[in-house]
Amino acid sequence: TEESEFEVKDFSSCQAFIDALGLGFHKQRNKYRESYLLNDTLVEIDIWDKSEFPEPYLELEAVSENRIYETMS
Repeated sequence: TEESEFEVKDFSSCQAFIDALGLGFHKQRNKYRESYLLNDTLVEIDIWDKSEFPEPYLELEAVSENRIYETMS
């Protein structure tokens, strides 16, 4: 997947940007995240509302796909 990130100064600036795109509020989701660094790989565990994702969600981010496989082994 591909992600784009940008910084906003505050919540109201972010809300103004979303409004300018013509997007409307759909729903709010809550999660708890724990982050770890292992073998130069960012390992993140997300725990969402049980109604959204009943099980914890694991995400790995690294500079290469090979690094992810090395971390998993």
